[in-house]
Amino acid sequence: MSKKTKILTSSLILILGAILLSGASCSKETAAPVSETEEEASGSETPATEPSSSEKEVDIGKMNDDLYIEIQAQMGYRVGRDDLYADWVSGGYEKFLASKGVTEAQFTAYANKILDDPNPYWKTEIMDKIGKRVEELEKQ
Repeated sequence: MSKKTKILTSSLILILGAILLSGASCSKETAAPVSETEEEASGSETPATEPSSSEKEVDIGKMNDDLYIEIQAQMGYRVGRDDLYADWVSGGYEKFLASKGVTEAQFTAYANKILDDPNPYWKTEIMDKIGKRVEELEKQ
């Protein structure tokens, strides 16, 4: 695989990951903070709110580095291949996740875990493995 192809593949994988993560974050609601004086003026207490998803421990199920790498590589491989990509977006992605025993929420939670980890070497190692796996898929 040429250097240009590697860069393109890595970029596509990063973009796909960002799209998945932005879709998950769009569903979160944020409330405007209420100052103490506003609370006192209303004469009522603010009801307890549920902790945000970042405060909750999210179930990642069977997700691990190897499974994350495979899912991301499959996504990267299918982009730009009309026949494979059409199947992927019309249910193939969900079927693939189900065949691996994970949900999209678990995959997204694991992706967030990787992004939130302060160890940049882990992220780099995973990205390298995704690129290598995409190369393997292209050779098949």
